[in-house]
Amino acid sequence: MDSVFFVIALLAAAWIATCLVGKGRDAGSRRRARPAPRQPRARHTAGPAQGQNGRRGDGKPEVNEGQRRAGEEAERRFRQMLQTHAASLPISGHLDTDNIVLPMGGGRGESFQLDHVVLVRNRCLVVVEIKNWGGELRVSDRRKWRQIREHRNGQTECKKLNNPIVQVERSARLFNWLLERHGLSAAPITRAVVIMNDRTRLTGLETLSPKTPVFQGEAFLNYLQKLGRVLPPRPGINRGFFDGVVTALESHARPHWKDERRAA
Repeated sequence: MDSVFFVIALLAAAWIATCLVGKGRDAGSRRRARPAPRQPRARHTAGPAQGQNGRRGDGKPEVNEGQRRAGEEAERRFRQMLQTHAASLPISGHLDTDNIVLPMGGGRGESFQLDHVVLVRNRCLVVVEIKNWGGELRVSDRRKWRQIREHRNGQTECKKLNNPIVQVERSARLFNWLLERHGLSAAPITRAVVIMNDRTRLTGLETLSPKTPVFQGEAFLNYLQKLGRVLPPRPGINRGFFDGVVTALESHARPHWKDERRAA
């Protein structure tokens, strides 16, 4: 009898030990299944401010070094073109500037850039936006132009570009406001876009409004000749007037002048 009770006690102890081992395993597996605590994410500090939506204060988008050099080369060739043909053109002077900052309300400033300003003798001022874009340009009055370029590897790239007509119209509007503040509103202001790349193919020119024409290279010179013929003369728009324009611009910026003024 004692042996029977001994066997029963031994079996009970084995069963209890098995239960305890099983619970330990379950608890260990639950502990291992718990996810590791989350580590705080690194915060990236912003770089130098570039203006709203990655744009500069003058309304132009940020450009890389290659684009900047291409733009400077286009402006250099534009100046050289005017200098080469100056004797046959009805102009009293021309200049280019860097950013011009206008004082606005609330202590803020609004800036713009004039790629080039040309004074048509006794007639008007022409604000010129200069581009060096290549490939095929599909121009329009919309907010974006399309640039299509064929690469050497046979691939075709299609890119949307900000419409320079919109850009030069804004610059001309702010430029006119600046001149009015300085009592220099006697000259009408026209504007134009000039593509200084002879290999560029322009399509869609016939769809543009004549208010802001687009030219390629030396075709702009014919436009200056036309302005000299069709606009009525204004005797007050002369060398002295142009000196006043330069002074007004200088009072709002420290521009990098490449001033090519000539006597009227």
